[in-house]
This record gives sequence, structure tokens and C-alpha cells, in this order.
Amino acid sequence: MRKAPYVLALPVLVVTIVAGFAALFRPDWIVSTTSPAGSPLLVRTEYGLWRKCTKATIKRNQPNTFSPHMWEGASWTLDALDVPPPSNETYIVGEWKCASIENSFIVDISNASSEMNSKGTGKFCVLWSTAGYLTILSLLPLLASCVALLVIAVGAGERQVRKSRRKKGWKGVAGCCLFSAILQIIAFAMAAHVFRTDSPRFLIHARLYTSFWLIVGASTLSLALFGALTFTGLAARAGKRWAGGRSAGKKRGRHGRNPSTGSARQAGATADENAPLLNA
Repeated sequence: MRKAPYVLALPVLVVTIVAGFAALFRPDWIVSTTSPAGSPLLVRTEYGLWRKCTKATIKRNQPNTFSPHMWEGASWTLDALDVPPPSNETYIVGEWKCASIENSFIVDISNASSEMNSKGTGKFCVLWSTAGYLTILSLLPLLASCVALLVIAVGAGERQVRKSRRKKGWKGVAGCCLFSAILQIIAFAMAAHVFRTDSPRFLIHARLYTSFWLIVGASTLSLALFGALTFTGLAARAGKRWAGGRSAGKKRGRHGRNPSTGSARQAGATADENAPLLNA
């Protein structure tokens, strides 16, 4: 197999890894925006795999129309928010307040108003944590594939060693990409299921956000790499010169016989063998 497919796959794989790590650490898989009717307080909550961040914004055209009782039953209190101080600006934006997702789970369970809400929060905890661990696990084979592609692209070692790497390396890299894509698909499917079914937490104004689409893009690129490397590797094995290079062309010329030419050679050899008998 030529070196070019590996060289072209390397930057695509790097982009895939960067997208995966960004989705892992950015706190914006799901974004929820809530505001009671008649209240100038707008609360934006961003859910990441490991952090939950909240920010309060106040609109000054309704300065005194809200009170703490509007937020009874919520999974957080006004004291937990960084409510911005008075100002002459139309919109007053507070600072982000972030906490680990584990602590948010504990607070949500303790504030659950019923057994049903408590079970729903427990389900959210399990699915969300599992999605996080699957995302971590999906990045490990991609990192291994990146090292393998880098070694093949650099071409270190003896000629036969380099040739063997190019010939067999696509199998391992393609397999790792497929395994990673499967894990990432399961991870974002869990996040989408939580988003669709956890109605007390994610209301009408909640939406899937940047990190979710980053992991979707990473899984798509992983599948594309798997398909491209598998197709090129099988083509090189079949003797296609565009995939395997000059060695594939020589191999094909050595073993791929033209039926008409082979028959003519066989007929000529038979005539040569029978010539002494005729002369005798």
C-alpha cells in the first residue's frame, strides 16, 4: 500500500482527536435557558460531561417584578447564583458559577420533590456518567492510531520493515477508528436520550449545543477514515496500482495472466514437445 493514504489520513485523524477532546472538556453538551413569567432574571445553564455552569442575566426594564418564591422547586437557589448588581446597562450579565457534575447530581437528588423525580435524576446520573466514560475510552484507540500513522508517514526503519508497515498497518488503524466511532455513537445517543426524556430538567428552551455536535462530527470522521482506509487497503491487496504502488503492479503482472496469451504459450510448448516425435 502506498504511503500517501496514511499521510492524508493523519491530519484528518488529528482533527478527529481535537474534536473529541473539545467535546470531552467543554461544558456545553446541553444548554438550558429558564425565566419565570414576568421576571427580568434569565438563567442560562450549560451541562458538560464533568461540569455544570450557570449564569444569571437581568433585564432592567422590569427591575422589581420577581422574588425568590418564583424559583421554588428548582434544582438550585438564587443564593447559588451570581446575581449581578444594579447597573445602568440594559442587560446586566453575572459571572459563571461552575460546579462538578457529581456535586450537581447530589444536589438534584436532595432537592427532588418526589420519588419519581428522584428516580429520574438517578437515571440521568447513570446515563450521563456512562456517556462521559465512553467518550474518554473512545479517544484511546484514536491516539494509538495517530502514533501508528505518524510512524508510517515518517518511514523510520529498514526498507522491508517500512514496506510491511504500509502493507498491514491499515488494518489496525481502520479497526481502531471503527471501535472509536461505535463508542462515540453510543455516548451521544445516551446524551440525546437524556435530552429527549428528562423533561423536568430540560424544558422547552433547552437544546443540544456545541460539544454534542463536536462528538457527532468526530464519530463521522472516524467512520470516514475507517471506510477510506479499508477500501484503499483492499484495493492494494487486489493489485490496484493506484492503491498499492509499483509493487502491486508488478505482482499483478506476475500472477495475472491473460487467458488468450496463456493458451498460445501452452500451444507453443506442446508443439515443441511433439516436434522430435514427428521428426523420428
